[in-house]
Amino acid sequence: MSTQSGSKPSGDRVIEILERGQHWVVENRNKIIFFFVAFLISAIVYQNHLDGLESKEIAKWERATELKNVGEMEVFVKTNMDSNAGKFVTIQLIKKELDGGAFIKAEKYASDYINKFPESDNVGLVTMLRAYAYEEQGKTSDAITDYKKVVESTPTLKVTAESALKRLE
Repeated sequence: MSTQSGSKPSGDRVIEILERGQHWVVENRNKIIFFFVAFLISAIVYQNHLDGLESKEIAKWERATELKNVGEMEVFVKTNMDSNAGKFVTIQLIKKELDGGAFIKAEKYASDYINKFPESDNVGLVTMLRAYAYEEQGKTSDAITDYKKVVESTPTLKVTAESALKRLE
């Protein structure tokens, strides 16, 4: 590499920068050690937090598997709807209410789910269930609206929703 008159060669400049860096590290080693210790403690605390959340979620799933009837499911959903287990139980509750002919309750639980979790992967399924509840209550225009949403947003349920639309239109 060429050098300009009066300037050091680039290799010397690199060595100078490395020496300055080494001096800085030596002068600030306590700060550096403190930083790494603080970072490590933060990482441990965060992992413990995640482990605590994970154990709480596991406990909710275990409780969800023990639910025996609609009443127990309703109580569980009211207190745990924000958890993944609560979302799952909500969908199961909607299905049970539909199977039992409680279409108004099924509609309410489905609407609550859709409003609370509009970005959920299961919104299409829940919208389909709500459309069925609407249909069974004679709310044809609401059912058609929901079936159309399912056709537009949920490819896996599209054929089923389209056949329901043909039946209603």
